Amino acid sequence: MAERRRILFFVEGEPRHGLSPASRLRAYQYAPLFAAEGIDCQYLPSHPPKYFHSVYWLNWLRHDARWIYRVIVLCGWIFMCVTRLWQMRRVRPQDIVLLQRDFLPNSWSFLERRLAQRTRHLVFDLDDAILEQNPRKIRMILGYAQRVIVSTPYLADQVAPSNPNVAVIPTPVDTDSIKPALQTHASAEPVIGWIGTSGNLAYLKSIEDVFRKMAAKSPFRLRIVSNRIYASEYPQLPPEIMETVEWRLEDETARLQGFDIGIMPLDAGPWCLGKAGFKLLQYMAAGLPVVASPVGFNRELVRHGVNGFLADSAEEWERYLTQLLNDRDLRRRMGQQGRQLVEKEFSLRPMFAKLLGVIDSA
Repeated sequence: MAERRRILFFVEGEPRHGLSPASRLRAYQYAPLFAAEGIDCQYLPSHPPKYFHSVYWLNWLRHDARWIYRVIVLCGWIFMCVTRLWQMRRVRPQDIVLLQRDFLPNSWSFLERRLAQRTRHLVFDLDDAILEQNPRKIRMILGYAQRVIVSTPYLADQVAPSNPNVAVIPTPVDTDSIKPALQTHASAEPVIGWIGTSGNLAYLKSIEDVFRKMAAKSPFRLRIVSNRIYASEYPQLPPEIMETVEWRLEDETARLQGFDIGIMPLDAGPWCLGKAGFKLLQYMAAGLPVVASPVGFNRELVRHGVNGFLADSAEEWERYLTQLLNDRDLRRRMGQQGRQLVEKEFSLRPMFAKLLGVIDSA
């Protein structure tokens, strides 16, 4: 009897904690589909999660007790190395191994070299411009891999000189899970929403002045859904418009359905050029119109004036957000267009078919 194919996913963290969303979205959510194909799919998360140092109390230590912060982070990295080495004992030469980004958020590369020595079928998955952060290390890993998966054409162009065996697979949305609300939510004022990890909040702060000016003209709520944050971190925003909600996996769809408009501001730096626009896909899956910066893959997702707007200045952000706040029918029409786009081009099953093709070729 033929042995079942086995895929080992080395991921950044477990899906429920919110610090490593790529693990949930580019690995764990495929699990039922792999099972239906008769493929033994196993997940090996980082312990502690790769970005454990982003939790709120450790961020506080980084500013007020730096030496304690550094000791905790170093101990965390060492424990991550030990657990990864232990996990690698499970790798057989015939296994397909999918490595999600690099193992550690530093320049150490001995773990990836060790992993490459244990398998002939290494697939390297990256959905951010991590080549900008640590080019020497990432190029080395790209050289180890038989296949590379990226989330955008921009990233494909970046990695192709180091490994031409690259496939573009955008981060998919489970459109059976994230759906438009069946009825309008009960909020008396329209809600402008942002969802994401706290490391990306700097982009939201870049348009604080826009919200402050808008608050003086028309009523609305600005709702931020993220890992633990506080409204006091936004001193330039009027407190009466601010809501901060801690992200939880079981609440994610309901939080998206509680928005009226979804936003994704970015800057034009190299890091943002590699972003895959997953926030926008979530908003669209929930039937929301979007306003986004015209940066990187956002330009491909937002059909200006059809499913949302691309805003390239403070004046444009204010104009388009105000237009959507004042026109419920426009929000509905754009939301329907966005939902159709996600169902057709970015839903889970078509992306799984692409992933399966890459794995077969590896």
